[in-house]
Amino acid sequence: PIWQLTIGEAESLTLRAEELGLDGIFVPDHILAKPATTQHYGAHWPDPFSLLAYLAGRTRRIQLGASVIVLPYRNALVAAKAAATVDQGSGGRFIFGVGVGWDEEEFRDLGLPFRERGRMSDDYLRAIMAAWAADVPEYKGRY
Repeated sequence: PIWQLTIGEAESLTLRAEELGLDGIFVPDHILAKPATTQHYGAHWPDPFSLLAYLAGRTRRIQLGASVIVLPYRNALVAAKAAATVDQGSGGRFIFGVGVGWDEEEFRDLGLPFRERGRMSDDYLRAIMAAWAADVPEYKGRY
């Protein structure tokens, strides 16, 4: 799994995947890597947008994405800008997969309401779409 790799190892794996003709690579999204997680999944959890932007600059064809970006973890406009930047930098090869998240402990540690993650994600997705649709976007949501 790519989340168990250093950035250099992820780069090597991605370059090899592109060389072999694979269609895409996907990275996970977690803000906090706690011992309960790292003992099973490893300690390397780079920011997905930063890692994918780096990999975009090292590749030419392979699609790049996150297994899912957990929408409630970031401000919607920050996520919209990061996703658009990776997409533009990759020449349109970025796949913006999104999700609501599952790790209740991580939500708690980030000060986020776990039980509202679905509503938050819906609201954030509407805000992201509005940001991408206009030069001067307008959106008023609950979150």
